[in-house]
Amino acid sequence: MLYIKLITREILSSKARFISIMIIIFLGVASYTGLKSASPDLNQSINNFFCENNLMDSKIICNLGLNEDDLKLLENNSKVLDYMGVKSIDVNLTNMNNVVKFTEYNKNKNKINNLIITKGKLPENSGEIALDENALYINPDFKIGDTYVIKTDKNTQKNFQRKTFKIVGFVNNPIYLDRGYRGSTTVGKGSIDYFAVINSKDISMDFYTEIYVRFKNVSKLQSYSDEYKEKMEKNNDYLKKLYSKRPKERSDEVKLYKQKAKYYFFQRSDNPGYSNYKCSVKSINKIAAVFSIFFFIVSSLICSTTMTRMIEEERIEIGTLKALGFRDFEVSKKFIVYAAIPTLIGSFLGILVGTNIFPYIISDAYTTAFTLPDVIIKYYPSYIIESIVVSLLCTVGTTSIVLRKVLKENIYNLMRPKAPKIGKKILLEKITFLWNKLNFNQKVTCRNLFRYKKRMSMTIIGISGCMALLVGGFALLKSNNTVSDIQFSKLIKYKAIVMFDDDFTKEDKKEYYKTLKNLKEYKSSLNVYKESVTFSKKNISKQNVTMYVPENVEKLKNYISLNDRKTNKIYTLSNNGAIINEKLAKVLNVSVGDEVILTDVYNNNHKVKIDNIVENYISHYIYLSPNYYEKVFNKKVKYNAQLLNLSSTKNENEICEKLLDNDNVVNVTLSSKIKFLCGSADLGFVILIIIVSSGSLAFVVLYNLININISERIKEISTIKVLGFYDNEVAMYIFRENIILIIISILVGSFLGNLLYKFCTSTVEMDNFMMIPTVYIDSYLIAALLTLLFALSVMIVMYKKLKNINMIDALKSVE
Repeated sequence: MLYIKLITREILSSKARFISIMIIIFLGVASYTGLKSASPDLNQSINNFFCENNLMDSKIICNLGLNEDDLKLLENNSKVLDYMGVKSIDVNLTNMNNVVKFTEYNKNKNKINNLIITKGKLPENSGEIALDENALYINPDFKIGDTYVIKTDKNTQKNFQRKTFKIVGFVNNPIYLDRGYRGSTTVGKGSIDYFAVINSKDISMDFYTEIYVRFKNVSKLQSYSDEYKEKMEKNNDYLKKLYSKRPKERSDEVKLYKQKAKYYFFQRSDNPGYSNYKCSVKSINKIAAVFSIFFFIVSSLICSTTMTRMIEEERIEIGTLKALGFRDFEVSKKFIVYAAIPTLIGSFLGILVGTNIFPYIISDAYTTAFTLPDVIIKYYPSYIIESIVVSLLCTVGTTSIVLRKVLKENIYNLMRPKAPKIGKKILLEKITFLWNKLNFNQKVTCRNLFRYKKRMSMTIIGISGCMALLVGGFALLKSNNTVSDIQFSKLIKYKAIVMFDDDFTKEDKKEYYKTLKNLKEYKSSLNVYKESVTFSKKNISKQNVTMYVPENVEKLKNYISLNDRKTNKIYTLSNNGAIINEKLAKVLNVSVGDEVILTDVYNNNHKVKIDNIVENYISHYIYLSPNYYEKVFNKKVKYNAQLLNLSSTKNENEICEKLLDNDNVVNVTLSSKIKFLCGSADLGFVILIIIVSSGSLAFVVLYNLININISERIKEISTIKVLGFYDNEVAMYIFRENIILIIISILVGSFLGNLLYKFCTSTVEMDNFMMIPTVYIDSYLIAALLTLLFALSVMIVMYKKLKNINMIDALKSVE
């Protein structure tokens, strides 16, 4: 009962200290459990999503199409869980200026890659169509009940039984995890905008375009596990052996084409969205580790300092209890329980908030880049136990260590206030010409700073740690918000790209250029060859890259800036190699002079030498001169696109319509549209949470340290007040030291923040996205100003405490 009263009285008399410990622990635990839980939560959620919707394990395609004989090889196969042949066709819609993949749907047949209805229903009847949810990003006007018209070239139109359809729903497909990528194609601009699903009765094709396969031995494995990866390598090798005779057989079956059949085998990891998501989840895990360590280091230091100060203040009570015959354990109990209560409350609240809220925030941020299911929240005993144990070590552990040292002292010494630290000469005093120029207050400040070295170290470490978190957070926010502007103002200068079909005659050109010159916004143009290619390398996901071959290499700089990020040196395409973007070089781990393997849209491999590496932030690009293209591909360039410089794109719809009126123009894409659709996960809100948490921690740390500084020197402060120092002079006597330490901490924190940001950029980036590698000066300034603002706020509060110090109580002797 006595202990309960003592602990209750202690809590009520030191509410600020109790709450500050609780808040520090809460912030540390919430950040640790929240960020650490996010990665396994997201992994488990996506794995359930793949299982529920029967995502394929392998995909088989053939350049001459597939038939029933290909399906029979999988029939009654002991290794195969399920298989399905699918008919699809990529169409360049001239009436909508989009490239769309049309896929058949049969409710009795579709059992792999189950479509997820987001609105409406599936096309169960002829004349119905369901659109990819991504179509709404491209054309927000689409709605259920609208008429959807397919307008394309005559040869492609033959594959459809009808031209008009009724939109009955919007869907997602588990294959397309990446919102910004729907695959490459040989039609139109070379990349697919969205997919559409029509009833199998409305598609007229006599062969399958792909076969999807699921295997028994991986059906219950985690999608991103090493075991799944290893077994799928063996499964794909098995398929290659199984179909080894089919190329010759298929070539014989389709004699009309006089072409050798080629079979290709793909698995989930060949899908860029699937691989990018894995990298993104891994990056969250790495960020969790760094930010959590920072939080816990700062938290442990401040909590240990706080509890140490509390024990020092209670020395007389400890001595009294010992003198009355209380054993060491009984004396310690009050302080250990006092330390444990805010720690456990803070840990409990931190676990609840972190585990339940952080994964939702992160998942929501990634939905801007990926099509994701609702996140499944789980409590992980390991993270909970780790956070509670570390928190208790920060408070109860340090309290026990300090108590053990104090309890060894003589009872007589414990019942007297601890003697102040002996003043010593500091190094600066030996530099006489400098020391003599300092006034009295400055000399006192210098002596006090070095007299209390432990407090000085704790202050610098605590505040610089918070400053580092703020710098890292603001730098990430700045990069997240500005990288798109740099990409589409400094680097991508052209305003539109026009795609032509293969039959572009001289008369068509005359008509097209006539239309072009009649555009009041038209300034200049450059012919280019554009193609979607891929790069692959062991242990990395397949990288989708846009290839450009300009007709005039000298004029390319007016449309696309090929410059070095660090030196701003402008590069020109040579006849001896290609230019690739910086992030692609980093992902492939190549440098200037290295050779890489490029895979074209027909799955043919070509060796390319890297001539230079240029600045770029969104997507991957490779640039070749016409001569070097001929060397690599053994054929002449046939320009299929044109970059346009326009004075304005305010009337973008009108510009597109006029250009598309030309029969041989198949697609017009404005750079403003690309800017809207491109990008990585919107991490803005996640970063904002980190900034708020860091700012809150900084405020609590400053409050604690300044409060402890005043409490430790209460007699010293009372003495100078008795000697006649005014309130402002007393405040500056104390705060001058704090200001110096805060400035030092800001400088140290800026350096640490730069390191933290560089680590984050190397881990949070997705393969096709690069954040700004340097920290802008405004990130340092905002973080520094916030730290100073917090410090000023605390000093204002503490100024009132200094004014109200009871000098008689503080100076009375206990002898």
